[in-house]
Amino acid sequence: LPKVTFMPYAVFLGANIPLAVGSAMADKLAGRDSISLAFIGEGSTTEGDFHDGLSFAGVFDSPVVVIIQNNQWCISMPASKQTAAETFAQKAIAHGIPHHRIDGNDVFAVYQTVKQAADRARKGQGATVIEAVTYRMLDHNTADSAEVYRTEDEADYWQALDPFDRFEKYLLAEKIIDGNTGKKMAEEAEVWLREAIDRGRAVPPTHPSAMFESHLHG
Repeated sequence: LPKVTFMPYAVFLGANIPLAVGSAMADKLAGRDSISLAFIGEGSTTEGDFHDGLSFAGVFDSPVVVIIQNNQWCISMPASKQTAAETFAQKAIAHGIPHHRIDGNDVFAVYQTVKQAADRARKGQGATVIEAVTYRMLDHNTADSAEVYRTEDEADYWQALDPFDRFEKYLLAEKIIDGNTGKKMAEEAEVWLREAIDRGRAVPPTHPSAMFESHLHG
């Protein structure tokens, strides 16, 4: 198997938790040194699937890491309307699962916490829930207008905490990169992105009848 694989995600993000927990459990029973990682928004923690999945993971020590991206808004619903709990991470307590609440805009905090959780899962010590406190700067989707329900001051506050800017400032201060490095990386990324888009557009359309074909048995 590839080192990293991706499963199709459910549109209702809370449903991804039982899928990730089940996938992780399958790896555990098969003796594979693999874990599952699931990302959801804070709004998904109010869905039943979230608790169903964590209940199973807590009882059977499923090697899964659940990351809650608390971006303050579930579409137009503020986080304060999603839960009366002090944090979203502490919802893991009811399921006997360790939890952490971190600055989701701090590259190092995210890396260190997720790595510790992944290492713990691989050692057979079970699941971990991580709440990454961050912010959604753009609209939720093309049908959304964030300026209708949030203030400009709020957006400005979080813009100043942009993780890319903070990480770049750190790298510059530590002299790991210089002023030209960022520009060069951005140019290289733009070329890579355009090439990927062109490759995707060049893929011929799939005939609808292909949905009835199975390649599981060669």
